[in-house]
Amino acid sequence: MKQIIALVLVLSSTAAAANSFYLSGLAGASFPEDSKWRDSQTATVSSNMGPVAFGAFGHSFGPFRAEVEGGYQNNGLDKISSFITFKLNGNSTVTSGLLNGYFDFDLNAPVVGYVTAGLGMAQVSVHDVIVPGFGTSKFNASDSAFAWQVGAGAAYPF
Repeated sequence: MKQIIALVLVLSSTAAAANSFYLSGLAGASFPEDSKWRDSQTATVSSNMGPVAFGAFGHSFGPFRAEVEGGYQNNGLDKISSFITFKLNGNSTVTSGLLNGYFDFDLNAPVVGYVTAGLGMAQVSVHDVIVPGFGTSKFNASDSAFAWQVGAGAAYPF
């Protein structure tokens, strides 16, 4: 699976109390890296910024948390470049499900620091792809792959 970079504006609700259930969510914009496609030649596919949203349900065990997370990302396709460049129409999506573990730590501030790691699966799809000027046939494809994430940050409990 191609690594995807996302800039996310966090709208989160996390549990501050030990031994409690919590919900969290975030929404924002994703800025995907260019994808390299290899067949008989190498081509680079560029995508546009698009929306991303994640939601999770978890349980806090003192400073440790475990959660199930679902996510969705949608980006419009921009162009494909090899020895020449063509404009693309269509979009790509990533739908993911992960099991995450967290360790929370006190920052002596209104926010709580954390480190996290998660494992799961992601389905990457392209929908209704057309190269303008080369007919009207639409290309659709999808593939599933192992997904993982690591991270660190701060959350404001409310």
